[in-house]
Amino acid sequence: MSVPLEKIIAMLPWLAAHPDVEVSEFAQAFGLNNRQARDMVQMLTLTGPGQDGGQLVDIDYEDDVIFVREAHNFNRPVRFNRVQVASILTGLQYLRSVSDPVSYPVIDGLIGKLAPLAGFTGLPLEILSSGVDEEILRLVHEAINNSTNLEIEYSAGTGDVSKRIVEPSHLETREDVTYLVAWCQLKADSRTFRLDRILNVDISQAPSTNTQGIVPTIDSPDAILVTLLSTIEMAEEFDPSLVVSKQAQSEATVKLVLKVGSIDWISGFILASGGAVKALEPAELCANIAFRSQIWLDRANAN
Repeated sequence: MSVPLEKIIAMLPWLAAHPDVEVSEFAQAFGLNNRQARDMVQMLTLTGPGQDGGQLVDIDYEDDVIFVREAHNFNRPVRFNRVQVASILTGLQYLRSVSDPVSYPVIDGLIGKLAPLAGFTGLPLEILSSGVDEEILRLVHEAINNSTNLEIEYSAGTGDVSKRIVEPSHLETREDVTYLVAWCQLKADSRTFRLDRILNVDISQAPSTNTQGIVPTIDSPDAILVTLLSTIEMAEEFDPSLVVSKQAQSEATVKLVLKVGSIDWISGFILASGGAVKALEPAELCANIAFRSQIWLDRANAN
């Protein structure tokens, strides 16, 4: 799902002004279908520091009604100190480096407004270039949005260069590296291509060879297998490409084995679930959740 940045920015204030709105009304207001609207609500619950949800605004939905609580943050002037503004500007710089070029004017406008207000004559930090050519990034986004194929020149890690026809699926960024996930006609299989190793790209009129309708997934050598106990409803929120196995445990719960790229990411998701998802394995994941939970408890007790 590709949603323009300006729409995402407008969603939280809109929901704060419509505290108990039906999903269908929210979807209509932002040009989404109901499934996309539910996905956006799930994402917005993680808005704010810590990835545990509710630190900026508390959002939930039940029986197709979206409930907004603790929206007082939108009813008073927002004040930032210089450190907070520097953090926001750094985040905006990073967001620009991985965004669709059509979002550049919105991001640049936000940077242009925030930096002078904080007294910065330049940006507080420099994000090193990802090495991705902006024209290549533009054409890749265009192909994904229009479901067209690409002819690329790709340099492997060994330095060998090959020409391929690929059928783009989506982009993923992991550990500051952005990948194109696509069906590769040369290999007749799902493949992952680092954007900074794509030397040239052109729109291709070649027909699809993915006759079985395989959905390409990112091939990450650093993927981690995690085992979770989840409610049936929350289990549906995981991208199917992450699910290795699913086994019913009761009428209300399932045991999931997922392939994820980050312990921190899955820890944040589990903590944001409010008890609907529990970690079983590996020990590293359980320890990470316990550590982060203790930090939040200590902060709560201190207040």
